Amino acid sequence: GLYDVAVSVLENPGSADGLSTVVPYTVTSADGRECYFLVNQRDVAATAFKRLGYCVLSRGQATVKISTYGTTSAYVLADAVELSYVRSITEDVDVPGVATFVGNWKASAGVPGFLGTAYRYGTGVA
Repeated sequence: GLYDVAVSVLENPGSADGLSTVVPYTVTSADGRECYFLVNQRDVAATAFKRLGYCVLSRGQATVKISTYGTTSAYVLADAVELSYVRSITEDVDVPGVATFVGNWKASAGVPGFLGTAYRYGTGVA
């Protein structure tokens, strides 16, 4: 299924300036499906959770590996990773050449004051 991935990082006791700007995160589901994210921990420090993006995983147990390989400073911190199952999503990028829509997407007629007119909604992957 489709999962929304978010991370939290404890704030560095010195300052966020000491955190790495390129930290590889690998999310792996039980059947071996993987997603990769490069995280700037300076942007994440002291926030509740920062959304990284979507990941297609099988249901069940998943593991998260945070590596120091190729990092840009002495500090790589870990706090929490949140994987939220997504039943459907709305993408606000119905502009030719910006996104490719695969699956069950419908063009919007617009909802005034809500999402505008240039979006699609559905249960596919963008």
